[in-house]
Amino acid sequence: MGIPPLPPELQSEVVNLALWMKREGYSPATIKDRTKTVRRLAQQLGTLLDGELSEGLGSQSVYN
Repeated sequence: MGIPPLPPELQSEVVNLALWMKREGYSPATIKDRTKTVRRLAQQLGTLLDGELSEGLGSQSVYN
């Protein structure tokens, strides 16, 4: 089973983060990398909170 999509309220927070980073002068590559990482962590946390611990979750790299 894959990782579920983010709920709309969390998706809007990721967008807010990206907009803030843009206003602060972060490079587009950094913004993309950080928002991707935050999105992945939020999805994995949601999966953990739902009680569906994926095998190998602890070994997944956040730098993919």
